[in-house]
Amino acid sequence: MKINSTLLASLVAGSTLLSSWQTQAMSEAPVPISDDYKAMTFNIRDKEPESDVGNEIWKNRFGAVIRSIESNQPDFVGTQEGYHSQLQSLDTGYHHVGGKIGASIIELWHNTETKLSDDYSRIGQGDDGLTIGKFNAIYYNKNRFEVLEKGNRWYSFEGLKDNAIAAAVEKGIAEIAINIGTEIIPELKTIAIDFGEFENRMFTYTKVRDKGTNRELWLFNTQMYENKRPEDAGHALIVTAARTFAIDQLRKFMFEKAMVDGQLQPVVLMGNFGANYLNLPMSIALSAMKNGQAINDDYFRLNARWWALGTLPDESESYHAFGTIEGKFGKPVYPVDWTYSGGKDATGTEFRRVKSTIDKNKYQGYSNSEEVFPSDHYPIVSEYTFKTE
Repeated sequence: MKINSTLLASLVAGSTLLSSWQTQAMSEAPVPISDDYKAMTFNIRDKEPESDVGNEIWKNRFGAVIRSIESNQPDFVGTQEGYHSQLQSLDTGYHHVGGKIGASIIELWHNTETKLSDDYSRIGQGDDGLTIGKFNAIYYNKNRFEVLEKGNRWYSFEGLKDNAIAAAVEKGIAEIAINIGTEIIPELKTIAIDFGEFENRMFTYTKVRDKGTNRELWLFNTQMYENKRPEDAGHALIVTAARTFAIDQLRKFMFEKAMVDGQLQPVVLMGNFGANYLNLPMSIALSAMKNGQAINDDYFRLNARWWALGTLPDESESYHAFGTIEGKFGKPVYPVDWTYSGGKDATGTEFRRVKSTIDKNKYQGYSNSEEVFPSDHYPIVSEYTFKTE
């Protein structure tokens, strides 16, 4: 049988095109289609070259941070405290020299032989702007999610600012005003929300679309003010006031963004809150309802029976100072890292927390090296679903 040459050429071209399409399709990761989601909040600890020793040093533990994330396989990761060079370490698997200013120089001989999966993309800025300072970065699975909106906001005395410079200027003005005011009326020092006393604090946020289900979710990640003088009762009151004031700003912003036609869209808030979730002023400020809806504390709901008893089990702490702090039943060290969630999708299906856990495992720090604590904080992992119970 004689085959027309034109037909043969068409068949060959079509076969080549199909083969090319198949190769491309095979090289692209498939989009997961699932009603389930997993978030991880992780204070990875900034570099402290003057005090860190041994396995506390970043180059000795960043491989463990990578492996802890890879082990839990979250859809979203909110990191706190890491400088730009530290995030570069996670992204590449090589130790990056650098600090607060954002410079990052790779050290080729410090290789973990693993890196954060290419499935993840990252958004966020340093708390002093751009790549300067500590990040509240959000990693997300780029195969599954598309970013629809993203941004950063800085807490300040006169409300949220959209850049670090504006927050710093207002912080300086607040510091001057409070210092002058306390010379005239000393009592102001104990009641003022003294933002001038603290480092910049901010949050990163994004709205993502699930490519598989077309659902939209809002993600937020933050770190609250630190109490560096816990023995000073007066200072502790100021810190609590500043945290509560800032959290109220965050809550209002979340509702402003995520509330559509009176219904809260699915929201996940990740963070290091600097105080345990039994701190009532903070909890009340963040959990306050709007239109009868609230963003709820995932860890509280996990441990409702312990809350009722006024105690928590041994594994309740999240800040552990590289294994030197442990809770004891009846006298626990409460978690300072946790997640919040709430909302419903466009069909009215509830975004429901399934479980929350604290990952207390050690992980391999380098290739062929000992297992170490990834950080002085344990990561919290929360799982969610749109499935009905």
